[in-house]
Amino acid sequence: MELDRQPRLVCIPSADAEFSEHASELLAALSDRGDTDDARETLERRLRRRFPTAVVRPRDPLAELGVEAQPVWYVTRHGYRSRLAATVLISAPIEQVFDLYVEAARIPEWQTAISVTPLESRSELAGNEYLARYKVLGIHVKGRFRVVDAERPTYLRVEAQGGGIRLWYATTFTALGPAETRIDVDGDYDVPTLILGRLVDRLFVERAVQRDADYAHANFKALCETEFRSLTQGEAPAPTFAVG
Repeated sequence: MELDRQPRLVCIPSADAEFSEHASELLAALSDRGDTDDARETLERRLRRRFPTAVVRPRDPLAELGVEAQPVWYVTRHGYRSRLAATVLISAPIEQVFDLYVEAARIPEWQTAISVTPLESRSELAGNEYLARYKVLGIHVKGRFRVVDAERPTYLRVEAQGGGIRLWYATTFTALGPAETRIDVDGDYDVPTLILGRLVDRLFVERAVQRDADYAHANFKALCETEFRSLTQGEAPAPTFAVG
């Protein structure tokens, strides 16, 4: 029996060809299994024979809604301690929402915890790299963000690391109507227990990260909707001030 809706693998880190190839080979060998959950557990178990810290997990259920019929499994060579997930509903067209999301020069208008400087820039987005400065519990950390996959205007995946912090996330954009867009963010991150000599509590960090993400998404929603209203009413966009 073949897999019901055989999943698409998203391997992290994306640059690890050996890991990605091995995971794909193992998935192909599972084609006679019919239960997706059982197959995922089997894939993880077999993958760990060669990569002991590997983790296979499905995409967040909310991010599956209305995206694609094929399920997605995130396959990471090294497990992450913390999850990142969010859903944002925005009253603006998907193209406008996506363009604002990926425009580096406008990130400071909605993102309060991160500032980015382009290092590598191309129109197709995938391969773009940024020097990032981000604040965790009041501590400023430098790192690099890299767009590893993108499909305009529906998908963006980023990997980042620096200062001992590892992060990846995938953002999916779904048009719910001509002027209604849903954003789903799904990812993982690691923050070391010691940052620049300061001991930090993981639960405290997770709450702080979630708070920053909520602020950023609220700002982004307001920015998109304000600009869309201004465009449809023929007015100049009103300034949008970040909160938090």
